[in-house]
Parts: sequence; C-alpha cells; structure tokens
Amino acid sequence: MRELRAATPQDAKRVWESQRQPTARSVARALSQAGQKVDAKTIVRWKARNWTSASQQRHPLETAWDMLDTAIPLLTGDPTSTVWSISRMQQTAELLEKLTEDELYRQRTRALRTVVIVVSLELARRVKEFIPERFDEYTLLLKAVTLAFRASLDADDSV
Repeated sequence: MRELRAATPQDAKRVWESQRQPTARSVARALSQAGQKVDAKTIVRWKARNWTSASQQRHPLETAWDMLDTAIPLLTGDPTSTVWSISRMQQTAELLEKLTEDELYRQRTRALRTVVIVVSLELARRVKEFIPERFDEYTLLLKAVTLAFRASLDADDSV
C-alpha cells in the first residue's frame, strides 16, 4: 500500500495544469486518488495566488471525460494521469487536428469507450485491493466510468 502524504502548492499547480477543465475539487480529487491528501478549499487558496480558470457550459461527454481524468490517478498513482495519457492519443494529435468536427467527435467517443474498457478491466483486477483500502476513491472511479459509458451511448444518439 502506498503511503499518503500531503500535497504541496507545486503538486496542485502541476495537476491543475494537466487537466483540461480544472476545478479545485477535481484537482483535490486527483491528488487524493494518487495518495496526496488535500482539501479543495486549500486548492482555492493556492489558486487565488496566481491561478485562473474559465468556466463555460460543457457537453456531457466533456464532463464525463473530465471526471475520468480526475479519477484515473487511483489506478496509476500519478495525479497527472488522464484519459489522453492512457489511450496514448497524444501520438495522434496531428491527425486529430485534421478531422472534421463530426470525425473528431466520433474519435473522442471511441477513445473514451476504449478507456472505459481498460479502466473497467483494471478495476475488476484490483477490486480486492481497492475495496478495503481505498473504497471512496474506488467508488468515485466507478461512478466516473459509469458516467463516461452513458455519455458515450448518448453521443451515438446525437450523431
């Protein structure tokens, strides 16, 4: 079992910058998922010292994606782990930039589904470890997987 340690402002800023739509809560969750306990209120205080964010109306697929981003560190132990890092989509960034909006939407939906499958298999493999030791984090990740799966199904209906 990994030893828990307190997060620092530098840890929080690094996680903040790794997330697409960061919030104090999502940063705190990602750090907690990786074993670095910190309260969202602390993140707000640190953020007030130079951090900025833009809030906007978001698509359910985006929300599901971001929720997975904040929950995935439970599996990796790295608070900067994201859907993109797991699916290795950085390698195809140039290709994605050339796609139409519909093609990009289909690719993102497919990538999200792939990550849902990978994360679900890993959750099943490690359930005996997570249930007794990290139940809250496990529950958050399971909820994120469920939300992502539902959002990907709804995405089919809207295309």
